[in-house]
Amino acid sequence: SDILAGIVATGLYKKESYTALIDLGTNGEIAVGNKNQILCASTAAGPAFEGSNISMGMRAQSGAISSLSLKDGYIVAHVIGNTPPKGICGSALIDAIAILRKLGLIGMFGEINSGEENIIIFGDVKLSQKDINEFLLAKAAIAAGLAILLKNLNIGFSDLTELYIAGGFGSFITLENLIATGIIELPEEKIHKIGNTALIGAKMFLFKENTNTGEILQKIKHISLERDDGFQDMYVERMMLPHKNHEL
Repeated sequence: SDILAGIVATGLYKKESYTALIDLGTNGEIAVGNKNQILCASTAAGPAFEGSNISMGMRAQSGAISSLSLKDGYIVAHVIGNTPPKGICGSALIDAIAILRKLGLIGMFGEINSGEENIIIFGDVKLSQKDINEFLLAKAAIAAGLAILLKNLNIGFSDLTELYIAGGFGSFITLENLIATGIIELPEEKIHKIGNTALIGAKMFLFKENTNTGEILQKIKHISLERDDGFQDMYVERMMLPHKNHEL
């Protein structure tokens, strides 16, 4: 129901050109298509981005680092509630990995180059090697899932005219870091943050009489990623981080 609401909220089912929707919530749902057909899939990416599989992971609440940036070579953090940081939420986790890679503190496989088991991010907040590995698993699932849907539609990334990022923390994501970590393989101008599409779509169902969900559902086909012959290879390939030549 969440992804159906997202498809309605973005108008994906009415578009002439190919459009993608990625909901970075609990199930990491992905949809790609246009007014003729839509393919969708789900991945096990949510727990890492929502903080439950990260040692100091938090939801977006007081004390959570919500974003990170570099200023004069130093990491600067925005902490919700202007309090000392207690942990890190999904949007800042993406920032952290991009910045650590940019600074050469982690390698292309996410390994901490110092050889230590933890790396300080800001204040007392740190990421462990296990945390970084959890992120890589989640980001590879999203990236490979999108690639599989494109393959099943016989199109490439260049055929996508728009990609919408939804989810509880989607509005706080820094798009250039989303790209720098390899989650999305598209130029920034094609990516749009749209917020909670499940809620937006639910409101549209309630108040728009001409939304025919039956017709929309007939256009949608679910793809089981695990059953696709190429999924494992694509997944392993996307476990790696891109080269550290992105400007942050």
